[in-house]
Amino acid sequence: MTRYHVGTQGWNYDFWNGVFYPEGSRDSDRLKLYSRVFDCVEIDSTFYALPPAERFQSWYERTPPGFVFTVKLPRDITHDARLVRADRMLEEFCDRAALLDDKLGPLLIQLPPDFTVRERGAAEQFLRALPDGFRFAVEFRDVRWFDERTFELLRETGT
Repeated sequence: MTRYHVGTQGWNYDFWNGVFYPEGSRDSDRLKLYSRVFDCVEIDSTFYALPPAERFQSWYERTPPGFVFTVKLPRDITHDARLVRADRMLEEFCDRAALLDDKLGPLLIQLPPDFTVRERGAAEQFLRALPDGFRFAVEFRDVRWFDERTFELLRETGT
């Protein structure tokens, strides 16, 4: 039987107070409150800056067993380096994401909208070098990526 998880992108929104969270909820309580309703979340904040290891451990500790985190790769890798010579950054990111242990879902590689098939070589090299022990998902945002060559690459690399 296939298992599905339901969640949102993020949980730390002020405008959710009084609507989703009880009025006056503390920021530090939001993830715990969120995880009582949803069983997964996409962590978008990792796109903007790689949090310290302690934050990943805190996320793990504040959620129940079976909760799943999808963690977005930093823009330093996807948007600034455009997947080129990003090995060290990816290794550090994966080391920290691994602290989520059994709660770690796919690592999201969100490519910039202007990352076109002209950069296929960079994408192929990056995807073929992804570390073992992690699940990855790729978000292509240019429609020209949706072809058999891309689908074959994703099958070959397990992404």
